[in-house]
Amino acid sequence: DEWLPSEGPVESENMTQMEERLQTMSRSLAMALLDKRLRADPHADPGRSFRCPKCQRLMRIQERAACRTWVTTLGSVATPRPYCVCDGCGFACAPLDYALGVPAHGPTTARRELVSHAATTSRSFEKAQLTLAKQSRIKLSAEGVRRNAEREGEQLVEDDRARVRACFENRGRVPQAP
Repeated sequence: DEWLPSEGPVESENMTQMEERLQTMSRSLAMALLDKRLRADPHADPGRSFRCPKCQRLMRIQERAACRTWVTTLGSVATPRPYCVCDGCGFACAPLDYALGVPAHGPTTARRELVSHAATTSRSFEKAQLTLAKQSRIKLSAEGVRRNAEREGEQLVEDDRARVRACFENRGRVPQAP
């Protein structure tokens, strides 16, 4: 209805204005679809039972509708989902977050990667901030870009350390693929 009115003249816009308006509308549509998809996921159903991903015992639902605001490449969307605890091994998680492979805190992996890419390919965090705002419509301060880049760098270092530890524990042998 906004784009093509059923009656009357079409609003006068240049091509850039039309593209910007369509981009905004498509982002709104994508956010609505993402919200609907997250709420429909079986891992968001508090009436369901969940098995612990670590020990396979049934988990106890500690909170039926713990709300999480997902900070994505499209924007932010708040989703209620169950939060569970395994009384057997002590592992705790929101099954939806775990099933989707989303970090326990902060933005989604795709958003982290996008911000990190802008930070590493720009000459400064300020330029990365401008690039994100213009190309991805992500509003983030230069300080936010820096914090994201540092957090991702620390994670890469930790991943490398874990691989080295695994190599030493395996006495230098590389495990064979099945």
